[in-house]
Order: sequence, then C-alpha cells, then structure tokens
Amino acid sequence: MAEADAAGWPLVRVAKHCRPELVTNLAEQFDCLPAEPWEESARQAMLLPIPRPGLQGPSDVLVLGISPRRAFDDDYRGFFELAATHVATVLSNARALELERERAEKFAELDRVKTAFFSNISHEFRTPLTLMLGPLEDALGDPTRSLRGESLEAVHRSALRLLKLVNSR
Repeated sequence: MAEADAAGWPLVRVAKHCRPELVTNLAEQFDCLPAEPWEESARQAMLLPIPRPGLQGPSDVLVLGISPRRAFDDDYRGFFELAATHVATVLSNARALELERERAEKFAELDRVKTAFFSNISHEFRTPLTLMLGPLEDALGDPTRSLRGESLEAVHRSALRLLKLVNSR
C-alpha cells in the first residue's frame, strides 16, 4: 500500500478491502463542511463498505458524519452498520429493478421484431393465396367445376410463388 494511500482519504481502501474505517481529521481535510442544524460541523466520519452482490470489483462506500454532540460508542457504530445494511438492500433492489427493466425492454424489442416479421410474412403469403382463391372460387361456381387456360396458369404461378416463399424463409 502506497504511503499516500495510507495517509490520505481512505475511500479507495474501504472500497477495495471492504472494511470500515474511522476518519478523525475532517476539519484538516475539508474547509467547508455543513454544520446544520447546529453551528459545529462533524470532525469525524465513518466510512462503511456497501457490498455489491453479484458485481465484480470494489464495493460502494457510505460516508456518515459523526455528530460532535454525541460520543461515538458501540451503539452509534451499530446504528451506522444498520444504516449501511439498509442502504445495501436498497441499492441491491434498485439494481435488480434496473436489470428487470432492461430485460423487459429486450423482450419488448424482440416482440416488435417478431411482430414485424410475421406481418411481413403474412403479407407475402396473402398475395399468392388471393391470386389462387379468385380462380378457384370461380371454378367452384362454374357447373363444370374445373380450371382451364389462364385461370389454371394463374393458380399454378401463385402456388409456385408461395412454395418459393416457404422454401426461402
């Protein structure tokens, strides 16, 4: 570990090693920290790792200022750890929701592509079928119930076109 890393702001260490750290010299490192609702700002902060289940790399880090008006004891530390656990749960739920949203978008896109594909296919099939049905219906209405000449050729051409469409897909 580099000397500057050991002495400086420990965010990287906490994220990398997933161990909480207490920072005691906030006033020396930051000129202007918020002091609301009191007139004095925090002099210490607790840095707590927030694990990222299922994700590689360093953890997230929660930085919590320690009130100068209360001693930092085991109960205070326990409260911070509880807060970190809740934040980890919220972040995990948000990530899961985002993944679900992305998955839903992919399924919607797949559905759009599928719908467009079947729409095109049905249009391509409809034309030769319509050209076949016209002469066939005429033949069914004729007392001889037969196809001859141009009608027979049109049905044959349309059937060949339909067969070509089926074989090419």
